[in-house]
Amino acid sequence: MQDSSPSIPSTYGAFDLGTLAKSQNSSVSTASENNGVAAATQRVPLTIALDEKNWPEVAELSGKVPVVVCFWDHDDTVSDQLTATLQESVTSLEGRALLALVEAKATPALSQAFQVTATPVVFALLNSRPIPLFSGLQDKQTIDQVLAQLLQVSEQAGVNGRLEVKPEALGQNEPEIPEYYQPALAALAANDLALAVQEWERVVVNHPTDAPAKAHLAAAKMELRVQENNANELQEDNLVRADQAFQKQDIETAYELLLAEVAAKSEQSEEARKRLLEAFTVYGNDHPLTAPTRRKLASLLF
Repeated sequence: MQDSSPSIPSTYGAFDLGTLAKSQNSSVSTASENNGVAAATQRVPLTIALDEKNWPEVAELSGKVPVVVCFWDHDDTVSDQLTATLQESVTSLEGRALLALVEAKATPALSQAFQVTATPVVFALLNSRPIPLFSGLQDKQTIDQVLAQLLQVSEQAGVNGRLEVKPEALGQNEPEIPEYYQPALAALAANDLALAVQEWERVVVNHPTDAPAKAHLAAAKMELRVQENNANELQEDNLVRADQAFQKQDIETAYELLLAEVAAKSEQSEEARKRLLEAFTVYGNDHPLTAPTRRKLASLLF
């Protein structure tokens, strides 16, 4: 965002985005704080999946707090890195903004409305109207600066509420295990790893912003591969050796093996890339090896 107070267009693309927000009774209430600022009081997660179905609610919510809208591709390294950084940055705002992730290929109407031609690309949504922010991969410092400017613009536009953040979103307590986890957990308890993978895949499809479920899926895939590879006694393959290293918690060696496979530009390079992304999901952004390995992977790919 080049200007700290850009104009907010009433239309964007082929039609007015505001017309998508049909008049509905919002479940978001407001309450006056001591400083007189209206704040949204609905308990909501800080990251949601946005599609055509929940667009009206999100568009209306953008009149209370700025919504950061990221169009992404779940099978793209840059998208994966960007969404992880965006989640961290938006969470640090503690309810002053909401992150909405849009799977571009699965939401053609929204993609057309926002004139999305490539992913990842990020917009702000204020009062149902979009402001282009940036495209492609950005570092956290840049994203934090953009979000700080966005809050200034939001204040000027009268969009200065605050969401009442769910405690688990800030890591203050452990959330309850969702009921929809139960089939996958039952499969794990029965040591049926193949079924567990299928059940976790179903969870991720139905709940695309459920980060713990994605981590469970990646871990289950890894365990299943180790089980199958041990049975086949394949020891020389770098991908197999990486899985075995992960099993021994030798994460550094596993990352080195997968990076070497990506660098080799072999037939297995794409699979190695995907397994690195899975490992980042399993071990999380806080693991000391995640950030440097992400950078190494990006340098190999770009």
